[in-house]
Amino acid sequence: MKKRRIGVDLDNTIACYERVFEPIAQEMGLIHVRKEGWTKLQIRETLQKKGRNDLWTQLQGEVYGPGMRRATPFVGVREYFFEAAKRGYEVWIVSHRSKRPAIGAPHDLWLSAVQWLNTAGLLRPEGKVLRNRLLLAPTREAKVREIIRIGCTDFIDDLPEIFSHPLFPGNIRAHLFDPAGVAPQGHWRKARRWQELRERTLR
Repeated sequence: MKKRRIGVDLDNTIACYERVFEPIAQEMGLIHVRKEGWTKLQIRETLQKKGRNDLWTQLQGEVYGPGMRRATPFVGVREYFFEAAKRGYEVWIVSHRSKRPAIGAPHDLWLSAVQWLNTAGLLRPEGKVLRNRLLLAPTREAKVREIIRIGCTDFIDDLPEIFSHPLFPGNIRAHLFDPAGVAPQGHWRKARRWQELRERTLR
């Protein structure tokens, strides 16, 4: 039986931005403070309804650039990587992110990803992901091609669009990370917690 080679998305799958978008949007003057707070989706919809998708794009550049230092790993990610290494599984991080933001300050978004993974203790030789198994792709299609090239048997992502991409192979087991439990049904298996993914892919 082929040994599992597991690919994992980075943003909103490994890195949690739940408490990042709102404060940065407020610092940029894009939203006002309100008691009930703002979700990422609410911020995006508010700006787009105003016809200011450019500000949403600029906000993303700040969040995935210098703002990434405020992100935290999802609960269970470290344990997942450690157990995968212990069991001899290859884990690859394959992320779709541009090198520079389309709008706004020219932050190096690839460097931000590497620095965050190092600071979070997730990019290490022992019990973590090896540096040469981090792949950053500038487009969604390039990401899917990397997934195919390295021969993933499983892939974990928060975006159904990756699994629905016309190039995504049907023989790769698709695991949709859906912590909010709101993603649509599809040909993927959904998981709300990393513990579920451990039990499903590392046994």
